[in-house]
Amino acid sequence: MDNTQKAINSVVEYRDLPHLKKGQRCEVNGKPGKIWGGNHAANLNVLFDGDKRLANCHPNYKMRIFNDSGEIVYASDDV
Repeated sequence: MDNTQKAINSVVEYRDLPHLKKGQRCEVNGKPGKIWGGNHAANLNVLFDGDKRLANCHPNYKMRIFNDSGEIVYASDDV
């Protein structure tokens, strides 16, 4: 797992996602968290609220990503 902005940018480019930044709020399957990095599977590393370990999350699985105003900037087709 690579928890850098560069890794996030690689996932964004590969998956054709909008620009994302480290620490940006998201929700996966209804669970809130923050985007913390990217990985070699072209998935996002998410730190869920209240957790200490990162989760490997596919952006096309029940994911919503929010801007600083709380508006949805990305939502997978299944949410």
